[in-house]
Amino acid sequence: MPNGFTDKKLAAAAGRKSRPKRSLEWEALGKDIAGKHTDRFNNLLNGLDDEEFAKQFLNVLNYFKPKLASTNNKTDLSGKVSIEPIEWSPDEG
Repeated sequence: MPNGFTDKKLAAAAGRKSRPKRSLEWEALGKDIAGKHTDRFNNLLNGLDDEEFAKQFLNVLNYFKPKLASTNNKTDLSGKVSIEPIEWSPDEG
């Protein structure tokens, strides 16, 4: 950690005694995915044909950089505004 801060010091600064175990586990998993598992995954992707590569790459990309949810905004004559999420599936195009 920069400037000599440890996880305990950061948690204390945030008003907590320690970070939840699940947060630490997710952080460790994220480091492994972005670190030691990247070469293995890239090797798997390199063995796929173009169409399957694109499909799997986009699936992983959605977890790494999630899309913002699209919405439809509607206003009726009474001034009420309703916001509805747009349902979308990657298989629908």
